[in-house]
Amino acid sequence: MILLQLVVTFCCLHYTAGLSYDTEALHQRHQRAKRALYPHDKTVHLDFHAHGRHFALRMKRDTTLFTPDLVIEDSGDQPPLDTSHIYSGEIFGEKNTLIHGSIIPISMAQRAAVLIHSVFERMKEYQMSAVEESDKISSHVKAINAIYQSTDFGGIRDISFIVKRVRINGTKEANDESNPFRFSSIGVERFLQLNSEQNHDAFCLAYLFTDRDFDDGVLGLAWVGSSGGSSGGICEKHRRYGDGKYQSLNTGIITVQNYGSHVPPRVSHITFAHEVGHNFGSSHDSESKCTPGESTDRNERKQGNYIMYARATRGNKHNNNKFSDCSIQSISSVLAKKRGICFVESGEPSCGNGLVEEGEECDCGYDECNDPCCYSANEEKGKRCTIKPGAECSPSQGPCCSNECKFKNSNTSCRLASDCALQSFCGGNSALCPESRPKTDSTTCNSNTQICQNGVCAGSICNKYGLEECSCSSEDGTNKLTELCHVCCQEIDDPTTCSSTSSDKWAEHFNKTVISMQPGSPCSDYKGYCDVLKRCRLVDADGPLLRLKKTIFNPDLYENISDWLAAYWWAVVLVCLAYLLVMIGCIGLCSFFTPSSNKAYPEAKPLPGPLRKRGPNGRARYTAAQRSSSE
Repeated sequence: MILLQLVVTFCCLHYTAGLSYDTEALHQRHQRAKRALYPHDKTVHLDFHAHGRHFALRMKRDTTLFTPDLVIEDSGDQPPLDTSHIYSGEIFGEKNTLIHGSIIPISMAQRAAVLIHSVFERMKEYQMSAVEESDKISSHVKAINAIYQSTDFGGIRDISFIVKRVRINGTKEANDESNPFRFSSIGVERFLQLNSEQNHDAFCLAYLFTDRDFDDGVLGLAWVGSSGGSSGGICEKHRRYGDGKYQSLNTGIITVQNYGSHVPPRVSHITFAHEVGHNFGSSHDSESKCTPGESTDRNERKQGNYIMYARATRGNKHNNNKFSDCSIQSISSVLAKKRGICFVESGEPSCGNGLVEEGEECDCGYDECNDPCCYSANEEKGKRCTIKPGAECSPSQGPCCSNECKFKNSNTSCRLASDCALQSFCGGNSALCPESRPKTDSTTCNSNTQICQNGVCAGSICNKYGLEECSCSSEDGTNKLTELCHVCCQEIDDPTTCSSTSSDKWAEHFNKTVISMQPGSPCSDYKGYCDVLKRCRLVDADGPLLRLKKTIFNPDLYENISDWLAAYWWAVVLVCLAYLLVMIGCIGLCSFFTPSSNKAYPEAKPLPGPLRKRGPNGRARYTAAQRSSSE
C-alpha cells in the first residue's frame, strides 16, 4: 500500500433541472447517522429524480481526509474545524461511481476510496465559518484524490492525500510582525519563497492557500520534482541552497482569486491538481499529442486540454481533469524513485484534533479548548468530546449553535444570499445551517455572463437561448485584446457560427449588446485571462518559477558575476577609489566646520549665513521666508 503526506470531475454530473427532495428529512437522517452505533445505521439515503431518471444515493461520513493527529494552528479566535457534514458514497446499483460533498449541499463526482494520504497546509487569508472552511479544504483534497487515485502512474496506483496540519492565518496574524505573509503586496515568486523558507520536513508536501490577486493571471506556483539530481518536489528536505538560505522545496501555493474575481471551485481544484503534478515531476504539456485543445481537428479540440496544460482552463471539458501520457510518464519516473522516502500509512480520526468526526458529539481540542459546551480531549475516557450536561449543542458542531450552548433562533442568518441561492437561516433545533434554497434556473448571474443551475452559477448566458459558448476572435481578424474578452455564442457543435453577443447574428437574443467576460475568465482559446480592463492577457506560465529558480540556485548567475569582475577588475578598482575619494573629501570638508575640544586644532570656521539676494542698490536683503524666521 502506497501512502503520502502533504501539509494543509472527474466525470461530473452537471444538472440542468431543479432538484426536489425533503431537505429536513435529509438533515434528520444526517443527525441519526452521526449518533449511530451500528454500521448499517450510518448510511444516509437520498433519492431524487433528474435528467429523466431516478438517482439513489448511498452515503457515509467521510473520515479519510484528515489524519488522527491533525494539528490546527491559529490565534485561538477560530472555531474548531467541523468535518461531520462531509460525505462520500455511490449511486446505488451503479458501478464505478463516487459522490462526495457535504450535507449541505451534496455534489456529484467520481471514483474510489482513500488508500494513501498526504498532509495539506492551508494558510487561510479569507474569512469563512468553520463549516465552510472545512468544506473548502475537504473539497480540494477529495477532488485531487479522485484524479490521482484513478490514474495509473506506470503501475503505481491509488495515490491519495489527507490533511495533517492546518495553519490559519487570520486577522490577528495579519497584525503580527513575525508573520512573513502579513504584507499585501507580496509577489507570487516571493510568496512561494516565504512558504519554502519554513521547515516542512514532517510532510511530503506543504501547500499555502490564499485569496490574493497575483500578476499575469497566475493561479498557482510549485517546485517541479525530478527523478535526477535537481532539487524540488515531493519529499524534498529543508537544506541550504546556492543563495545561502535554507529552504524546503516540497512546497506550492494556490490562490482562489484571478483579476479581481474568485475562480470557480472546479478551476481551483484543477489548479491544485496541476501544481501537485509539478511537485510529482510533471512539466507543462507541450507536445501536440498532449495538447489536443490546440489541435486543428474539431473533435480533438472539443475534448479540451489536460491538467498540465500551461495556460487557462474552465474545467468543463472531458480532458480537463485527466493527466496526459506526457505527464504520466514524467510522474511515473519520479514516483518510482521517491515513493519509498516519505509516503506513509493513514490512520483513523481521533478526539482532540478540533474536528467533529464519527463517534464524537463535539471536538474543541485539548488545552486550547475554550468551548463551554464541550468536554475537551483532556477529560477522562467516556467524557471527552461529548456535550456537557445541560447544553443543547456546541459551536464546534456548526454555525447555528451559540456560545451559550443553545440553538440559535430560527431568524438568525447563517449563510448569506448569493447570485443563485437565497439566504439561509438557522432552523432553531440544529447546530447545522440548513441548505440554501436555489433561485430559479436560468436566472442570470456573474454580471449577466452566466446563468444559475441548481443554485450554482455554472451555465453560460448562451445556454439560456439554446446556444453554447465559444472562444472569441475579433471581427476583423486582428485579435484585438478587448474583443477577445467578449462573450461569444455559437450554435451547438457549429464553430462557424461563433460570434459576439454584440453581432447582428445574435441581435434577437442580446440586442447587439456587448457582454464582456468577468476578470479572470479564460480568453484567446484558453491562452490567457481577461483582466480588470476587459483585455485579454496571455499567460507566461513558466516565467515566475524560472525567475525564482535563477535567483536561488542558478550557478551560471554567480559564475557570470565572478567572470565579469575578473574581466573588468580595473573598473571595480576605479569605483572603489572614487568612493574612497568622495568619503575623504566629505570628512575633510566637515572638519573645517566641526568644533573640537582639542585646543591644538584651529578654531572651527562658522557655517555660511542665510542665503541673500542682492537688492537694486547692491545691498543684501533677506527673502520673505528668512525675514519671517528672523522675526
